[in-house]
Amino acid sequence: MNVAICANKFPVASQTFVKRHVKYSFDGKAKLIVYKKSGLIEVDYVSLETKGVLGRGQRKIESVFNFLLDSPRGTLRFLRRRKAKKFLIDNNVECVIFEFGTCAIPLYSLLCELEIPYFVYFRGYDASKSLRDEKIISDYKKVIGNAKAVFSVAQYLLDELSQSGIFNKYSYVLPSGVDTNLFVPTEKKKGKIVFAGRLVEKKQPYLVLRAVHEVIKLYPHVSFFIIGDGPLRGKLISYISSNNLTEKVCMLGELDHVQVRQHLSDADILVQHSVTAESGDSEGAPSIIQEGMSCGCGVVATLHAGIPELISSGVDGLLVPEHDESLLYESIIEFIRKPEYRLKIANSGRLKAISEFDCWELQKQFEDIVRFHLDRG
Repeated sequence: MNVAICANKFPVASQTFVKRHVKYSFDGKAKLIVYKKSGLIEVDYVSLETKGVLGRGQRKIESVFNFLLDSPRGTLRFLRRRKAKKFLIDNNVECVIFEFGTCAIPLYSLLCELEIPYFVYFRGYDASKSLRDEKIISDYKKVIGNAKAVFSVAQYLLDELSQSGIFNKYSYVLPSGVDTNLFVPTEKKKGKIVFAGRLVEKKQPYLVLRAVHEVIKLYPHVSFFIIGDGPLRGKLISYISSNNLTEKVCMLGELDHVQVRQHLSDADILVQHSVTAESGDSEGAPSIIQEGMSCGCGVVATLHAGIPELISSGVDGLLVPEHDESLLYESIIEFIRKPEYRLKIANSGRLKAISEFDCWELQKQFEDIVRFHLDRG
C-alpha cells in the first residue's frame, strides 16, 4: 500500500511519534509530504515550503495572480497544490495520513479531487489553540467530516472538537506511546529531578523552578535538570543566578532523544506542570510523561487536558491542579521524604507504560485501523 504521511515540519527532535510513523509505518515504505523541511530526510518526500519560491520578477506580478485567484496568497497556494499533486500522482499514493489536524486543511480539496482517502491525527494545539479561529473550525468541519477516520492522543481533544461541532463517527484514542524496551529504569540518582519540554508558558518551567528551589532549601542533596529551550530560558537563568543555584540546577538546553532517555532513566522524579496558555494552547497526552513512567520515575504532573487519561493520581503518579505551586511543592516533598512510596508509584507507572503505552503495540493498532477503513471502501 502506498501511503504518504504529512507533517507541518520535519524532522523535529521532540516529535518522535512522527519520526516513528515515517520510518516504520506500513513496512517502512511510507512517503512524506512536509510543509517545511528542517533537516535530513531519508525517505522519498516532497517539501511544499513556499519561502523563496517566487523570484523577484514573479513577486512583482504576484498581486495580479492573487487577484485572479481571489486569495491573499493565491500564487503560493497554486504552486504548492501543483507540486503536491505531481508527487501524489507520480508515487501512486493511495492514502494520506495527516499527523496534525492543521496539516490537512491546505490539501483537503486536492485529495477530494484525486479521490485519495485520508486520516487525521490530533495531538494538542491543533484541537485547542486552533479552535479559537473560526476559519479553522469551519475548515475542520469539512476536513474531519470527510476523513476515513480520526485519531487523537486523548479523549479530551476529541471532546474539545465535538464541542465546536466537529465530528467523525470513526474516532479512536491512541497515545503517541513510548519504546518501553529503550526507556527503562537504571540505577537511580538520589534526589535527581528532571523537567523536559519547551520553555514556554504552557509548560510553566518558571513555576516548577520556584517549587524545586523550595524543595532544595529543605533537602540540599536534591539536584534539578532542566531539558529544553525556548523564550523563558533567560528568565530561568536569571533566577538561577540571583538565587545562587548554579550548583544545584543545570540548564541542559535541547537534547536529542537518547540524551533525554539517559536523564530519565536515572532520575527519581519527573515534573511536568502543563497548563492551558492564554492563547488557548494545551497539551494532548504528553510523550514525556509516558517516557518518564516507562523509565520508572515518580511523575508529578497536572490535572490538565489528557494527562489524567495517562495517570491515576496516587496510583501511578501524582496530579496537582494547574498553577498550584504549593501543592506541586508538597507532592515533590512527598516523593523525596518517602522513597518507598515513590518507588511503589514509579513501579506502577512502569507497568502501565508497558501495558498501555508501548509504541510498537500502538503502532500496530494504528495500522490495523487504517487498513480496516481502507478495506471497507
